[in-house]
Amino acid sequence: MVIQEGAIPGAIAPFMPAVMAVANVLVGLWQPAAKRQPVKIQLRRWLRCLRGAYRGAVRSTQTLLVVAHDGAAGVMRLGPNDRLRVEWPGVARQPVYDMIDKSLREVTAPLKGAYLRNPVNLVDVHPLGGCRMADSADRGVVDHEGRVFQGQAGTHAYPGLYVADGSVIPRSLGVNPLLTVSALALIGAKTLCAYRADSERSHGWARRHGTGPLACDQLCASESTR
Repeated sequence: MVIQEGAIPGAIAPFMPAVMAVANVLVGLWQPAAKRQPVKIQLRRWLRCLRGAYRGAVRSTQTLLVVAHDGAAGVMRLGPNDRLRVEWPGVARQPVYDMIDKSLREVTAPLKGAYLRNPVNLVDVHPLGGCRMADSADRGVVDHEGRVFQGQAGTHAYPGLYVADGSVIPRSLGVNPLLTVSALALIGAKTLCAYRADSERSHGWARRHGTGPLACDQLCASESTR
């Protein structure tokens, strides 16, 4: 489990005082030290809500995000009119979310604050899977090089058809997937270059060493394909 700071977009700042005040009344869990504060202080907090998000309690609010492992049991299907639907019964009732909730309460206690649980329970900002990597077509969509399988079984892949993004990751990672996705893309790029001499897999790609601050290999079209 990784607990991170979450920044609230400034565009919704005008709405935050009212939203947080109502949520505090409905689902807020005050720590003992905060609950004993005089009524005068509590009233002053409510009045500060009228002064905007950059004063008072909202200014002192810490948004927490958690990245952890889940069951990775969701299924994506095409519904009517080819609309994508995600089916994941009981996703919000997985034990991991109770463990996360307990940990965030413990983080809140030393700050003597009120813990507000996300009212919609789950927010997914790093969707993974959909074209999962596997050993064969009956278990996934792409092989270890990102090549798309042909048919419903076997390991034969379509020539020149690759997937190199978060959709090929076959499970939850427990961390932000940026570096994992970047590594998969780099491996795919190097694979394309390595196959340049293979007549069956030639795509007209060449590799050159970058000169920028990252100094990484860059993929570029050869003179014959520009």
